[in-house]
Amino acid sequence: PEINNRVKTLAASQSADIGSQLLNQGVTIIGGRGEFVDDVSGMAHHRVKVTTTDGKVGVLKADVVLIATGASPRVLPNAVPDGERILTWRQLYELNELPTHLVIVGSGVTGAEFCNAYTELGVTVTVVASRDQILPHEDSDAAAALEQVFNERGVTLVKNARAESVTRTDEGVAVKIADGRVVEGSHALMTVGSVPNT
Repeated sequence: PEINNRVKTLAASQSADIGSQLLNQGVTIIGGRGEFVDDVSGMAHHRVKVTTTDGKVGVLKADVVLIATGASPRVLPNAVPDGERILTWRQLYELNELPTHLVIVGSGVTGAEFCNAYTELGVTVTVVASRDQILPHEDSDAAAALEQVFNERGVTLVKNARAESVTRTDEGVAVKIADGRVVEGSHALMTVGSVPNT
């Protein structure tokens, strides 16, 4: 909990710092929801209907509109996070104790980062990778070097293993692989990508 609280405090501080920098540059920040209400779409002049967090409605005009809605963890239909044993990277920060055996489903950058962090904390980690290497979209030499480090730290890499489902068991979780294999652990962390908030 102490580490998670520190991470959450740092994230809140970073958000506040970014907000301060924007304000110092003359940017107006309006909390709420925006919706294009252009008379003709695709034109160089835009109208955005804004509903603020306190319910006020107004229309803003702009030549350029930057849409930065953020993203949320992708959820698989047969691996729905429950916030207790089957987790997204956001929910992981809410745990009150460290997992004893964390099964990370997904081997991209997010999965690799959490693998590194939790092995450093002494947690047993298994990574379920759908491809033949971790970091499938990165340089293969860099991926191989990272795999070697993970192997030296005792990480179990289960490659060419597409997760079909993640379910809770009496002892923790079971990750069923498409070829019939099953990987068990105390917790599962789903790092299978993100979807834009729209």
